[in-house]
This record gives sequence, C-alpha cells and structure tokens, in this order.
Amino acid sequence: MSDRSAVPWYRQLWPWLLLALPATAVCVGSYLAYEAYSKQDPMVDSHYYASGQAINKTLHAGAAAAKRGLAGRIVLDPAAGTIAMQLSHTDSQPLPPVLQLRLRHPTLSRFDQTVTVVQSAPGEYSGTFKASQATRWDMDVLSPDGDWSLSGVWKKSAGNKGVLEPTVANEAADD
Repeated sequence: MSDRSAVPWYRQLWPWLLLALPATAVCVGSYLAYEAYSKQDPMVDSHYYASGQAINKTLHAGAAAAKRGLAGRIVLDPAAGTIAMQLSHTDSQPLPPVLQLRLRHPTLSRFDQTVTVVQSAPGEYSGTFKASQATRWDMDVLSPDGDWSLSGVWKKSAGNKGVLEPTVANEAADD
C-alpha cells in the first residue's frame, strides 16, 4: 500500500508556499518595529502639558489683537527668502518697531522658522528668512511683550500671499 516513489514533503511546492506567508509577515513586522522604535515622530510634543497651558495665553493674546482691531497681509517669497507684511489697527497705540514671525510647517518641523521683521514704514514690515521648499506654513505674528498675536496660513499656491487675523481657539490648539 505504500508508494515508495512518493516525493518527500520538503520537495513539494505547497508547504513552502504556506510557510512563505507567515515568514514574510514576520520579516515585514520586524522591519516596521525597527523603523517605529529607531525614529522619533517629530509631530509628537514631549512637553504636551506645557503646550496645553500655553493655549490660554495665546487665546488672551488673540482677544487683545481683536480688541485693537489688528489685521494684516503678508507676502512670502520662499525662493528669495523675503517677507513683506502690512498691519492695520483701529486703536491709537502705535505698532512696535520689531515683531516676531513664526513660520510653522504643518507636518515637517525641519521647515519651521522664527523670523524678526522690522518696521520700514508705519504698518509696513519687512524681513528675510532662510529660503525653503515649503509650500504651506502656519504663521503667527507675536508682539514683543506677548500682549497680542495674529495668525494665518500661507500657501504657495495662493500666490505667495497670506492673511493675518487675531488668533482664535482652533489656531491656538495647533500650537
């Protein structure tokens, strides 16, 4: 009854095909585990509690900007690294001669920059920044004393222009 001409199991194709699936899963899973543990995610903030506490301060600064009637427009040229910004306000207080502009990329922290812009005429500011390949930035303009802040989004596809408005709750949560 036994067939001596039968091929042993390890010389047949079907057991190796069945073993290939779990072996592939183990190899791919090991590689993905290595990638996950060897590189830190730049979007995760290790100081999340302090960032959460800073949201209230940002909200107060946005409310102060709205009370002063602050708004602005900005033109960024990422190839040349130049900034032209115009601010308007409805109160009688003068605008500061120097402001901080934070440019934050939504996903890649290597594109983030903080730039000092200097007043060249009343309500007009200019500055330079490191040329970048970024096509989108979240922008924050901060007063030197932190009393008010403006926020906006710059997109290269929108003609290198952006609008600055008082910081509101959803923008503060992104900080």
